[in-house]
Amino acid sequence: MSDVASCDYIVVGGGSAGCVVASRLSDNQDNRVVLLEAGGDTNTWKIKLPALSMLEAIGDPKYDWNLRYAADPTCNDREFVLNRGLGLGGSSAINGMVYLRGGANDFSPWRQRVGDQWTWETVSAAYQSIEASARSDEDRGTAGPQRTEIRKEIHPLTQAFLDACHDIGLERQDGLNVDQPDVYGLVEATQSGGIRASAARSFIYERPNKANLQIIKYARAQRIVFEDGRAVGVEYLLDGARRTVRAEKEVVLSAGAVMSPFLLMHSGIGPAAKLSEFGIDVTCDSPEVGQNLIDNAETMVTYEVAQRTVNQELSIIDKMRHGLKWTLTRDGRVAMPGADALALLKTGQDEAPGSDVLVYYGPYEAMMRDGEVVMGEGSGITFDPTPMHPKSRGFLKLQSPNPQDAPLIQTHLLEDERDVQVALRGMRWVDKLVQSPALSKHIKQRKAPVAAAASDEDMIAYMRAVARPSLHTSGTCRMGPDKTSVLDQYLRVRGVEGLRVADTSVLPEIGAVNTNAVAMMVGQRCADFIRQAA
Repeated sequence: MSDVASCDYIVVGGGSAGCVVASRLSDNQDNRVVLLEAGGDTNTWKIKLPALSMLEAIGDPKYDWNLRYAADPTCNDREFVLNRGLGLGGSSAINGMVYLRGGANDFSPWRQRVGDQWTWETVSAAYQSIEASARSDEDRGTAGPQRTEIRKEIHPLTQAFLDACHDIGLERQDGLNVDQPDVYGLVEATQSGGIRASAARSFIYERPNKANLQIIKYARAQRIVFEDGRAVGVEYLLDGARRTVRAEKEVVLSAGAVMSPFLLMHSGIGPAAKLSEFGIDVTCDSPEVGQNLIDNAETMVTYEVAQRTVNQELSIIDKMRHGLKWTLTRDGRVAMPGADALALLKTGQDEAPGSDVLVYYGPYEAMMRDGEVVMGEGSGITFDPTPMHPKSRGFLKLQSPNPQDAPLIQTHLLEDERDVQVALRGMRWVDKLVQSPALSKHIKQRKAPVAAAASDEDMIAYMRAVARPSLHTSGTCRMGPDKTSVLDQYLRVRGVEGLRVADTSVLPEIGAVNTNAVAMMVGQRCADFIRQAA
């Protein structure tokens, strides 16, 4: 299907948002839709098996862009790996599968930040249309393509975490897709039958074959083609040859918070002076393209415990045992998401209306090494207290005029002191939690930060030494009502016609969410806007 000359709509990027946009637009048989994806198929067992995909697919160049953040001056000049999914489903094919969608406290402020197309009511309706939830919450969808599950098997140390949260007064809400702080529970995961339910599986692979949807894999987009200020096509590389497909109606960029602004700039939409330096013809001067980069800062806190933990069960025999259990029950460690349980907390009196800290919990020892998370060798449990509503901002920019060269991606994770203080409160909350009887009986000592590190100054120094991005990269094509925003509230690129962006790059801020859910919701809103306009 690589010889398509024209269509009605081109979707660039088959990730979490792009799969939704392409699927929804092609539901109308009168629409001819082309989906360009830089990677290949992800309908393989290496992706389907949750544990295998997280252990083996992350970092594999077949499934991962393997980008890197530049040295962060707010985190001791450390560099970070930026794992971004490559292939249908994008990062939903390799992520931790945590489905955390946020609520009114997270999205109601968007009415002022963006416009009246982004009220909580409209966002909630979009979520409901994509969800196939087994939960009975009033605002959850039950008939959409995206299925989620909560695993039944609970590790003994995860049960201890749940009991400890109860002991200190939190309310249990498995899944945590509720609009209230100070709750805890098991993770709701993008799975079905113990198999990863990526956006590709949910919206492409398990949907009826559509003659009007053409998927071109291994198609590396180079630039958007404009005529008289209107996007009319996309130029891409396939098998070493440069090709172009034309769009009679619209082009939708869903290439992610890195590649969408990257492609805009290579297409002449961005800061004019910088583009001119690289000899790129300026289509539209849009200085904010690539700015406003947002990510959450995770700081791992690890405790040594007096029993064997999951990270010590990676031998061949252990893997065979877990695999057999999954085959028989579709549960167990093979089916576990990236975290077993979560807690959403309100730790301060700042302007955030809801939760300000999300704590990920896992019954394993993990640590940072060379910019990525690796499993330790000892018996341990790990907490990741993470500031929500981050205030710190980074950026990305081109390093050359060649679309094959990766951009410079710069975080400033702990630049804003408010983020530092929220993270500190999250770490102190972990200290409090492990002193409860349910957990303390399992704890031998704190391993990281070391037990001697007790002062706030010590904790902050540790934070700057080990904090890492949550891989929730967002904000680089911000939508808003002001003329300086890259997009208007209908996701249309300002200054040109026939071009929209739909992925996490459009977000004006990150709330108490995991961005996979938000990306799919944005894809649904984009399809709604296009259908309304048509």
